[in-house]
Amino acid sequence: MTPHRLLISALLVVGLLASGCGDSPEDIAERQKRAEQGAVIMRAEVDAFARAIGTAPETQQDTLQFCELFIESSGLSLSYILHVKIDPGTLDRVKTDVAEEWEKEGWAVEQLSNGIQLQRGHAAMIAFVYEDIGRASVLGSTGCFK
Repeated sequence: MTPHRLLISALLVVGLLASGCGDSPEDIAERQKRAEQGAVIMRAEVDAFARAIGTAPETQQDTLQFCELFIESSGLSLSYILHVKIDPGTLDRVKTDVAEEWEKEGWAVEQLSNGIQLQRGHAAMIAFVYEDIGRASVLGSTGCFK
């Protein structure tokens, strides 16, 4: 192995080892507590967003996960996904009435080809509407708690 490759390898190993260092058990517990509190609030927001779009919500995912894959010190983020039943005309209603309602609540609204994305601070929600199958996917994330 050349000295250059050896140096790069050593730096990568040090970087990987350092990425998990520095968090005391108290820091980890505090981050977990803040992430769980944020998740409770975000789930309520996503549930309300889903109710504004359709009926019969089914939870597909409800997970606090590392912000960066396998790196505990990267923080925690909620990934919350619901599926709802929808009626014909839902996409137009979501892009107008629902978008307007959430914009009044302080969410920034971005129009998508098949739904809308909402953002407030680091929190985000997205609705993907699939009228051809009578369903919508509603996703929410708290952003990263470090």
